[in-house]
Amino acid sequence: MATPPNPPTPSSPPPRPAFAWISLAWCLPGVLAALQYTALCPFPTPAGVPWFAARAVVVSLLLWQIWALFTPLVLRAFERYPLAPLSWRSVAAHLGLAAGCAGVHIAAVVVGRQWLFGEAWWDPAVLRREFGVSLQSRLLLEVTIYGIVLALAEARRQWLLADRHRARLGEVQGELLGAQLEALRGQLQPHFLFNALNAVAVLARAGQNQAAAATVTDLSELLRRSLETGAAAFVPLQDELEFGARYLAIEQRRYGAERLAVTYEVEPAALPAQVPALLLQPLLENAVRHGIQPRVRGGEVRVTGRREADRLKLEISDNGPGPHGADTAGHGIGLTNLRERLRRLYAAEAYRLDARPADSGGFRVELELPFQPAAAAIACVS
Repeated sequence: MATPPNPPTPSSPPPRPAFAWISLAWCLPGVLAALQYTALCPFPTPAGVPWFAARAVVVSLLLWQIWALFTPLVLRAFERYPLAPLSWRSVAAHLGLAAGCAGVHIAAVVVGRQWLFGEAWWDPAVLRREFGVSLQSRLLLEVTIYGIVLALAEARRQWLLADRHRARLGEVQGELLGAQLEALRGQLQPHFLFNALNAVAVLARAGQNQAAAATVTDLSELLRRSLETGAAAFVPLQDELEFGARYLAIEQRRYGAERLAVTYEVEPAALPAQVPALLLQPLLENAVRHGIQPRVRGGEVRVTGRREADRLKLEISDNGPGPHGADTAGHGIGLTNLRERLRRLYAAEAYRLDARPADSGGFRVELELPFQPAAAAIACVS
């Protein structure tokens, strides 16, 4: 599986927003200004100025688009002279740029307003006079606008940094979860291998060479499939059932088919469900060890599975002596390991594991998991 690229470091500058979005954002104050001229605080329509309302909209939008042009410059200055930690150099740079932006925008406002009202927008004397008046009335507003752009840039930077930290934290947690699950699976595999080899030894001592050879073949197939699965946290239920069937075939040769009967009642709709790898084998091993082994006449192991809406329900049961019979003091590493893996893979309310004596005798383990297709199961631990 390809290793995902590392996220940007917190010190790298955040990507700048596209200019189209910047331009669209600055259309809002342009529209509000046009409404001020025409609807909210309507001015008397100047004589000889046709299409005043349309001209007001065009002028307002164009004037505020000047700030759209300024915004990339402000963002670049924000990257080069950050506000944290604040320094005199940063303060001087931003004050100078704010003054420049304010002066240019005020000059454009003066020219646009003179043209809008049909006055002498080409007369330098009139423009100088109007510029002086507007400078006194609008300078604080323009500097405030610059400050708002800086504040939004800082808020966006903090949000992106927090998002990067969340992504990195999720990546680290996923790596940790994978390592923990692999360690838990590593506990199961030597335990299972020891039991399987013990079955081979029993058959060989009993002179059942063909059964011992078939058991070795099944064991090699189980190990091959285990290696192919690798570190995958989830596998299809159908694969897990096939894995468990091979394990039970080994045990049937060990105990005899007349002592160990196996019944499957699994609906086809449940087979594609993704379940934790090595989910069934430790439960089947417990059923054989605590339900079949103590009985001279043997017994039956039953596996049932069905899908109910978005839930998968599984049950592994035996008709052995139950928890009060011989050699049933505990369920060993298998059930404890399974509980721990489920706790790490699912939220507490997402799964249910109930192990208890069956009403008709024996022992029963009920599992209820979310019914997840392959993509959803992979996302669960990614």
